[in-house]
Amino acid sequence: MSKLLKTWYSRNLTHPSSIRMVGIIILCISTICIVGDILTPVAISLIIAYLLDGIVEKLHNFKMSNILSIILVLFIAISILFMMAFLLIPVLWHQLADLVHDIPNIVTASQSYVSSTIERYPEFFSPELIDNFFINFKDEISSFGQFVITFSLSSIPNLIMVVIYLVMIPLLVFFFLIDKQLILANLKKIFSNDKKILAVGREINIKLGSYVRGKFIEMAIVAGVTSITFMILDLNYGLLLGCLVGTSVFIPFVGAIFVTIPIVIIGLLQWGFDSSFMWLAVIYSIILFIDANVLVPFLFAGAMKMHPLTIIIAIFLFGGLWGFWGVFFAIPLAVIIKSVIIMWPKATRTKKSVV
Repeated sequence: MSKLLKTWYSRNLTHPSSIRMVGIIILCISTICIVGDILTPVAISLIIAYLLDGIVEKLHNFKMSNILSIILVLFIAISILFMMAFLLIPVLWHQLADLVHDIPNIVTASQSYVSSTIERYPEFFSPELIDNFFINFKDEISSFGQFVITFSLSSIPNLIMVVIYLVMIPLLVFFFLIDKQLILANLKKIFSNDKKILAVGREINIKLGSYVRGKFIEMAIVAGVTSITFMILDLNYGLLLGCLVGTSVFIPFVGAIFVTIPIVIIGLLQWGFDSSFMWLAVIYSIILFIDANVLVPFLFAGAMKMHPLTIIIAIFLFGGLWGFWGVFFAIPLAVIIKSVIIMWPKATRTKKSVV
């Protein structure tokens, strides 16, 4: 066993580049653990910069100056956000408030439905246990609902931070885009003598940019198609649920499971097991199937393939380190780790010459 460990160590951790990369990884992990929350707006700005950089590059290819293309793209992006703030967000907020207000009724109806079902199988289920579960669940949901739709004085500092983020994030995005070449040049200077680290950096830059742009396109398509479908089917809270389905693509597997549960419950309570619910189930399943088997392979062209177990481990690992934002950024971080592992510098053995 010790010989195996020594062989692995000598092959993977004796190359000068690998020692530097270990130091970089330790520095990054320590930064996330210690000041991850403080750097959240920087991470968000970097992700947005990756998203917009492709559009800036295309405009730049049409002989538009770099500064003008950046200003134009930022203006369009901010205009879209303002349109969403004035048109889409009020509708979503209204549906969210209605959903929170209706949650006690939904829980009561669910309790009646479950109770009537388990009465047929009393040997497997305890009615008292089910009743206690729903009572506790209703209390927790009501408390959460009050937290969502009301703002106390203690939330004012958080609102101030949101306002600061709304000002600072566009500025950070602007500087990331305008100084992109300068940042890359400085990084090249730092690691100018280490071609391996520069190669890993280029690979991460390409893959991370492709992932971010692909995910936002996927989110927009899935959210738009699902919202329109739900509204055509006249599903309660259709726009809200459709946007949640679109947002869930950022957290593969886990996000889809969590967002499917309220869709099924609301559909069952609204229609029961009739043709409308069956149409909902069939069309929603088709949307998920097309997203997983057509849209994702087309957008990522196989470059981002990761085993489902790897994705789930990344979500738990980075979620534990960084909370909500760790879950949100789990897949980009997993992409970075995968690129580092694939391109990890290894020491080569030199054969002894035979005299």
